[in-house]
Amino acid sequence: MLTARIYSQNRLSLRHVITCFLLLFFGQYLQAGSLEDIPADFRALVDPQSALSLDEVLGPRFANRFTPQPGTQVDVPRASALWLRLPLQLSTRERLLIVDNPALKNVHAYLLLDGALHTPLTDQQHHSVFPGFMLPIPAGEHEHKGTYEILLRLQAEAAVQANVRILSGLQAAHRHAFQQSLYGILLGLLAGLLLHALLQGCSSRDIQHLLLGAATATFTLAVLADAGWTYWLLGVRPGSFAGLMLIALYPWVALLLLWRIPRLQGRLLRVWLGVTLGSALLVATAALVPQWSNSIRLLVMLGLPLLAVGLLMQLSLLDKPQHPALVTATLLLLIAGVLHALLDYAFYSRLLVFLLIWIALVCCAWVLFRTQQRRYGNRMVKSSAAQSRREQRQLKAALLADISHEIRTPMNGVLGMIELLLDTALSAKQRDYVQTIQNAGNELLGSLNSVLDMARLESGELILNTVSFDLHTLVHESMEQLRDTAQHRDVELITFIQPSVPQLCTGDPVRLKQILGIVLKHTLEHSSRGEILLTAALEKPDDSRVRFIIQASADSLAAIKQALAPANKAVNTSGIDNPLSLARELITRMQGQWGLSSAEQGSNLWFSLPFSLPAQGIRPSEQQLQHLKDRRVLLVDDNPTCRQVLQQQLTGWGLQVSSAASGTEALALLRSHQAMNTAFDILLTDQAMPGMTGMELAKRVHEDPALRDQLLVLMLTGINDTPNRTTARSLGIRRVLHKPVSGFSLQRTLLEEWQEKDSPATDTAPSSRDASRGTFKVLVAEDNSISTRVIRGMLERLGVQVDTVENGLQALEAVRNRHYDLLLMDCEMPELDGFSAATQIRQWERQQAQPLLPIIALTAHILPEHLEKARQAGMNGHMSKPVELTQLRELLQQWMPQQSDQSAE
Repeated sequence: MLTARIYSQNRLSLRHVITCFLLLFFGQYLQAGSLEDIPADFRALVDPQSALSLDEVLGPRFANRFTPQPGTQVDVPRASALWLRLPLQLSTRERLLIVDNPALKNVHAYLLLDGALHTPLTDQQHHSVFPGFMLPIPAGEHEHKGTYEILLRLQAEAAVQANVRILSGLQAAHRHAFQQSLYGILLGLLAGLLLHALLQGCSSRDIQHLLLGAATATFTLAVLADAGWTYWLLGVRPGSFAGLMLIALYPWVALLLLWRIPRLQGRLLRVWLGVTLGSALLVATAALVPQWSNSIRLLVMLGLPLLAVGLLMQLSLLDKPQHPALVTATLLLLIAGVLHALLDYAFYSRLLVFLLIWIALVCCAWVLFRTQQRRYGNRMVKSSAAQSRREQRQLKAALLADISHEIRTPMNGVLGMIELLLDTALSAKQRDYVQTIQNAGNELLGSLNSVLDMARLESGELILNTVSFDLHTLVHESMEQLRDTAQHRDVELITFIQPSVPQLCTGDPVRLKQILGIVLKHTLEHSSRGEILLTAALEKPDDSRVRFIIQASADSLAAIKQALAPANKAVNTSGIDNPLSLARELITRMQGQWGLSSAEQGSNLWFSLPFSLPAQGIRPSEQQLQHLKDRRVLLVDDNPTCRQVLQQQLTGWGLQVSSAASGTEALALLRSHQAMNTAFDILLTDQAMPGMTGMELAKRVHEDPALRDQLLVLMLTGINDTPNRTTARSLGIRRVLHKPVSGFSLQRTLLEEWQEKDSPATDTAPSSRDASRGTFKVLVAEDNSISTRVIRGMLERLGVQVDTVENGLQALEAVRNRHYDLLLMDCEMPELDGFSAATQIRQWERQQAQPLLPIIALTAHILPEHLEKARQAGMNGHMSKPVELTQLRELLQQWMPQQSDQSAE
């Protein structure tokens, strides 16, 4: 990152580095060139077979075959030997013979005097740090007169070029220092570029930076080999290794270019990938066959940049132009290849090629850095936008929570009073009106919960609860809320819970009821006439997953299929834009599954959720079920699905069931079984039937003395068809159950009615449970007068003693002065809130060694943080408003046995 900042913030410094490097290069070149002692006329002889010996070359046969060689640049043919004769003026100072190409295989040098061998300078190669070969020339003696020459034999495996120079010691030292300083500067720049590429690639896991690092590392090895350092460090032939690394550099850059353009057209992508792989094969070939290395090097260094330029032009025509620095890097690589092919093998030519390649790699690094900067900027913009959306969602959720709190407080009074009103004597029309108000209030409460949950899902603050609940009752209540709407749409709601499903489960009942309500409501909205069947069953006998299946017509479920599909994330980031998508998200959060299937009888929408199921649910004892076993039941209903569901439930409880589709058929079955002494014990009939209604059937049965005395008559009816209670009793109807009726409610009704029929005399003495209720004392701390009246009325209806206070200070004082068995305390009250009051009560109990008083939080807030805050304050439970009578009854059933046990102790 530090190197990247240098590139981004100090571009002028980078230009200064390049400028200084070029000035140093040319300045030292001019200074070094003035010190060189170059022989005036070379003569060369080519030995094609490399078979000539020294004596043969010095003999008269080949003495005149040496041809003049202009300049210091010589070409050594492949698999041949090149003999050179260099005129020499002996000096009193020792000088050095430099052969400037480490790729040569053998170098032999001899000192000649008047054409005859005087002194063999060497018979083997001597690598130096120049790089290349360095051979010492001894100092001359004054008494020796004559013509001195150097005979030089060069041999290489492949066609190479070499520079031959004779330098004094001072010149060689100066030239050595100059070359090493330039190599050092270049290697330092490469080390910085390599460090930058590796750090960026490893920290951000960017493959492009890693490819740049691989290219830079390969190029660094080439420079090290050309400087001669790899020979001393690794013992590797410097010339061949440097050329091989230079070839290997270009496929890395080609692969980097391929990675930089991920949206290539299919054909271009395949072609460029093939070119890259072919280049890698050429590198391997050059390593295995050194004779082909020069040809392969020219092919790769010229061919790949040319193809890259063509690729960039093609992309520009396709309206996909690339960064100018990337185009510059490609052109620089092409220029480096051209110069490598045209210039000689002098050190300055090689260094110029290396410099161009380094600038090309710097351009690639700049492109990657700018790309990374752009990505980082985009991520910052997206992160800022996401943070802004999260803050907006959190504010939205907080606002909705406050609105929910303000609405739930008056709703507690409305629904609570309605529930108390339903327990009073009302006419059929009044009861219909009150139940309609109650259904509308429950629907408003459900809509409020859905909106609040949408906001919490969007803000990521939704937390699922895990509590024990009655699954059968929850399913029945979910269908009960839609009873009025179904009656107006002429749709019959049917519920079937298989006997294997336990009644008591552990999970999130609020979310389950919400899911059922949303899906059933939308299914009902798209249904007109017909029926909707809700079935609950275990997926496997020993499984804890409960599958809920909603069966309706194909048209009704087709409308919600698209809404339950995954949302379009491009349109809506959260994917929660309607209640059905909320139901889908809730199912997913609860680790559930859902699906749609079609069948001949209609379409099925199902979803399964995992619950913690007890080994035994809350069921009647075997002794109680004996009252129903083998009883004969006649089931009368014109709806075949309803008959099938009820028949399965009744048969599962041990009853013998017969069914009839009309009142006329039912009368015939009743009389025929009476004549055969197999009379029915129970008549379960529907009210709304074509032809003879349920009331007419009950009237006909009541008028028949042979049937009415021994037959228990129960009626199933819709909310709008409910008969007057007095009229129903006068016709012998013992109980009227509203559809949809749950299996648990039907079973409990049958047990109660049959037990009362078997033992009509009742014990007028109060039971122990009623007695315990009469002595159970509850303190209610609530500042809202309407909520206080509602909760007090419900508790008095349940037969417990109630005291009320208006704030936390009064609650604390009442607990200190009087014994209570249960405290229901609102969380938001003046002077002292419920959380602080609970904390102080717990402190007082610990100081006085008092038993802990059960404290239940009453609040209109239903967010998880309020549950946690209540737990930290020492409260034993949480009850959200509006409070229902069933909630209070279950709460008393939970804490009254514990109060009885403490009293007994």
